Amino acid sequence: MAPFDLVPRDIVIAQAAGVILALGSALMLYAMVAKVNRRLPAGQQVLFMLLNPLTVSRITRDFRRFYPHSRLNLLRVSFAALAFVLVVASTLRLINLWR
Repeated sequence: MAPFDLVPRDIVIAQAAGVILALGSALMLYAMVAKVNRRLPAGQQVLFMLLNPLTVSRITRDFRRFYPHSRLNLLRVSFAALAFVLVVASTLRLINLWR
């Protein structure tokens, strides 16, 4: 039995797709930070490495204020939600297979 036969291929693909979508969501967040920082004064700019839920909500609020017609935030949230669903669903399926 090959080591790759332990986990079905569809579960591996779903997990990989979830990780790729989560990385895409993170990259979109960093793009939002860069766009918001371009509009803020030097003393109010957000550091890329100090992101927490409060900072992300501030970035989202400022991004909507500066770029009201942009769909980047909607796309970022959609990627994150889809990544979560894929990873959780494939993990639950894997748990059920191993019982």
